[in-house]
Amino acid sequence: EEDRVSVVSFGTDATSHVPTGLTYDKSGAKLAVNSIGIIASSSSYTNLGGGIEQVLNIFESVSQRPGTRRAIVLLTDGIPTAPDDAEDPEEVTLMMSGQAQETGVQVYAIGLGSGVNRSFLESIVSDPAGYKGATDSGDLSSIYSSIATDLCQKKPAVIEIIPKLFPETSF
Repeated sequence: EEDRVSVVSFGTDATSHVPTGLTYDKSGAKLAVNSIGIIASSSSYTNLGGGIEQVLNIFESVSQRPGTRRAIVLLTDGIPTAPDDAEDPEEVTLMMSGQAQETGVQVYAIGLGSGVNRSFLESIVSDPAGYKGATDSGDLSSIYSSIATDLCQKKPAVIEIIPKLFPETSF
């Protein structure tokens, strides 16, 4: 209930599905995920760089609360493509991932399916443990739980004890 989330799809275009950028509304976020439609065709794209850029724009438009962390979790086949042939989609993705990490955003990637470009996804995550492979959608629940556990760790409380000596106390 203390975390905010956004949902961005990155096909031909990168699209935010949360009107306010970030939301506390868990059920609204789930509806946003379920509203994303994927139509397989010869002109389908995996615009990873555009997706990361869209998330960075959202982060830039919404103030960060003190003590919070920002992260991007990509679910992809790991093969970046884009409708614009002018730029190399892998280079754009690497650049946008680097920009995210430079601003303190942790990048995670989940490669879904058997034809995943694992080495490329490992090159865009913040930490080698930030890449997770999923053979099929049945693996996703445990992977998302693992990432959530990593991101949402509560830090241990720090209690400082200062002994107060009274003049009549002897040790």
